[in-house]
Amino acid sequence: MSVQIFSPSPQLAAFIAHYYYINEAASSPLLKKKIPDGSIELHIHFGDPFHIMKQENGLISHRSFIQGPLTSFIEIQPGKRTEFIGVKFKPDGFYRFVNGNIKGFANQVIDIRDIWTTHTHLLENEIFSIDDMPGRIAIIEKFLSAHLGNSNESRIDYCIENILQKKGITTVKELAGLTCLSPRQLERNFIERTGLSPGYFSRIQKMQFVLQDIEKGKYGNLTDLCYQYEYYDQSHFIKEVANFTGINPGKIEYSPSCNAQTDYL
Repeated sequence: MSVQIFSPSPQLAAFIAHYYYINEAASSPLLKKKIPDGSIELHIHFGDPFHIMKQENGLISHRSFIQGPLTSFIEIQPGKRTEFIGVKFKPDGFYRFVNGNIKGFANQVIDIRDIWTTHTHLLENEIFSIDDMPGRIAIIEKFLSAHLGNSNESRIDYCIENILQKKGITTVKELAGLTCLSPRQLERNFIERTGLSPGYFSRIQKMQFVLQDIEKGKYGNLTDLCYQYEYYDQSHFIKEVANFTGINPGKIEYSPSCNAQTDYL
């Protein structure tokens, strides 16, 4: 599998984490797994569409779509020819490019024509007409810049930064105090800008840090991680790992070098 990662322009770096390009051909493509990280992504496909295994028979993705923030892992069945560009937005970055809040986006796969009603066909036609990635990224950035709304920092930005600094080990009450909002106001504003509640977003970020420590071997055993990240007990920790990754924690412990976070970035 060929993977390339590209940085956004300085003008959009506050809202976009990175772009990535994946190209893979396989006669019998293997099932891929995607684990929640709190982000929203834009996908533009040049190859076969995905089957996203959210339902019993799977969900065929659109050629160009938005993947809302995940609350649990999903499994993806690629076609024989996988080729696509992904735009990974920062946690409340995507909100800046749409007219209205994104409450209800969690776990949704949405055709870009249902997000932006104009010029989406031009975006696809222009991208499909060229082969080089810098040129394709320039087209995407031109499109997104035309839809960029309020770019000012907000209390939700500060809240997200605090969650990341604390590795997800925080409470909604603490976050509300930091942002000078009531817990209810914080909950409403956070969901409108990220698609997730602050409590659930914190759980996702905590798990991301746990997985990073496992992959880098920065732990003695799973019990150490359980208490380091302030889970109630080992049973709670195991349930969280299973919910977010679908991976048996014992197997992660046995093979800490495995890529537990994701197959697709």
